[in-house]
Amino acid sequence: MRATFFNFINRRSISLVNNTFFYNSRVNYLVYPPRSISINSRLSPSSSLSTVSSAEDKNEGQSSLYQSIPSNIQLADDSVLEAPATKPEIEINFDPMMYYFPTLNVPETIKVIPLHNVNEENIAVDTVEANRKLFEVAIRKDIIHDIVRYIRAKKRQPHKTKRIGEISGSGKKPVPQKGQGRAQFGNKRNSIWRGGMKAHGPRLEKVFEIQLNRKFRALGMMMVVAAKYREGNLVVFDSLEMDEVKTKKLYKALQRHDLTDYRTLIIDEELQEDFEKSCSNIRLVSAVPRKWMDVYEIMRNEKLVFSKNSFEQFQKDVVSQYYRKGKENIRIQAETLQAADDFAKANL
Repeated sequence: MRATFFNFINRRSISLVNNTFFYNSRVNYLVYPPRSISINSRLSPSSSLSTVSSAEDKNEGQSSLYQSIPSNIQLADDSVLEAPATKPEIEINFDPMMYYFPTLNVPETIKVIPLHNVNEENIAVDTVEANRKLFEVAIRKDIIHDIVRYIRAKKRQPHKTKRIGEISGSGKKPVPQKGQGRAQFGNKRNSIWRGGMKAHGPRLEKVFEIQLNRKFRALGMMMVVAAKYREGNLVVFDSLEMDEVKTKKLYKALQRHDLTDYRTLIIDEELQEDFEKSCSNIRLVSAVPRKWMDVYEIMRNEKLVFSKNSFEQFQKDVVSQYYRKGKENIRIQAETLQAADDFAKANL
């Protein structure tokens, strides 16, 4: 005989399908009662279960939820069938907040010092304008790291070894398969013999390059130059020229500016031949044209040296590259400026 007891511990609703009680995930325990016995007759008056609809509800009329439940079903609590109470809307009114970011101490100009100054050190002879868009940029290590990976991946060249079909030689079987007690070889270009192929060697199929946007690379260049300036490792000379090829003279000039004890990268628009030959034999000092400079080389060196001409051109190029607009925006901007000029001329 089937059991007749059912218990709702969590006091949740149940489902009735094809005259059969099914276990609901919200109900801990449920047993189908026998058809010959009424549930109301099996419950004692002292039971903690209460009927779903009270006498008052019957007088007023049962709701659609109560009418959908069979008459032989009793619930411990009918509050689960009531509509959930709506929470009052909470109005959040915050006072306007002003976010203040610390401004960096970036001067409007950077001093330009002479390279061949024998008497005094670091005497500024001129100044060069400092672009605040470049030197006030926020430093992000993740961007610089991605650009270093990009540069190193481009410099990484794929390697290749010859396959057996690319090596010259006969295809004849060098030794018999059986009878002489020797190892089995089918080709003298095998990977064991000298002059043969490389077993499982590298191929040109793998590509190590990764792609980065042009503005992303320009932003990284702005970051490393701004970091060199904040560290005090950015030096701007008036010119990078030598009268003759003399390593000793150039070494003393750099030593007066404390540039010989650290790895130093010297950048000029176009390197003078005498200057390039003079610094080629100085330890820890390297000179490259501006078109060859990159983020990785700047990060590898402690000091960064520019000539005045190359520094001005570098600021102009890197900022324009980062804030570069598309061709359509440039065309619209040009048409707007032309219309403004025509309007001004007509009114004058």
